[in-house]
Amino acid sequence: MKAIAVRCAWILVLAGSIGAVTWAAQEGRQPARPRELVLFVSPGTPAASDAARRLRARGGVRTRVVILVNDFAKAGAWVDDDDARGFFKTLQESGLLTEGAPLFDEEGLELAKRLGIAKLPAFAVVDGGTVRLAYGAGVDVAEILK
Repeated sequence: MKAIAVRCAWILVLAGSIGAVTWAAQEGRQPARPRELVLFVSPGTPAASDAARRLRARGGVRTRVVILVNDFAKAGAWVDDDDARGFFKTLQESGLLTEGAPLFDEEGLELAKRLGIAKLPAFAVVDGGTVRLAYGAGVDVAEILK
């Protein structure tokens, strides 16, 4: 009887150890990120508004705009820039920019660096571990989402 009790105790210890290892592995895993369409753009360029118009709400795809500028401290100058005002108006009309939303996206800036974004505007579809890039205001967004 004692031998059965010892065996049961070892089975419980083993099961508990396996459960703890499985739980730890799951805790370390990154949650699956939703598919994302990212527009990298600088607001003071004429192509910025055209590129922003191509973004529309798309089912199952998170859409985000990453604003790339040399110096965010000079963002106040956008008020006097017709191209920048048109760009922000387009974003507001499409629902991509809401009042109080931050303009600086640190994660988006890191993504731009990782992807080596060299020309603007640029569109990226990020889907798990894969990324597709397309450059220019005339990009067919529906095509790159396929």
